[in-house]
Amino acid sequence: MQVQGALAAVGDQVALDVRLHAVAYIHVKGGAVNAVGFTGQFEASLDSTNGVDGSWFSVRLLRSNATTQETNTTALAVNAGTPLAYAWSASVQGLMWLRVRASALTSGDVIATINALG
Repeated sequence: MQVQGALAAVGDQVALDVRLHAVAYIHVKGGAVNAVGFTGQFEASLDSTNGVDGSWFSVRLLRSNATTQETNTTALAVNAGTPLAYAWSASVQGLMWLRVRASALTSGDVIATINALG
């Protein structure tokens, strides 16, 4: 199962129902306009019914190109249409929803994709 969406303002989010899945990946690429100062928070919920309501908490995901565990994307500058060279993954067993939420964005936009497997 996969969801993709634009993060163009602080507070925008892309969320996926992961109840029937074991692992999820998050990837970010540049949107229509170069993104400057983007930070996305990785969050999960045990009680959301629609990916928006409920209680959300920070989760740690593993970068695909290193052993670095992160709770956010750190500040990124992403060129329009350019994918990052890495993604983040996590076990989502026991979670109901996983999301990436824009907590900082100076200008531009990014496209976030969440893909859940197994």
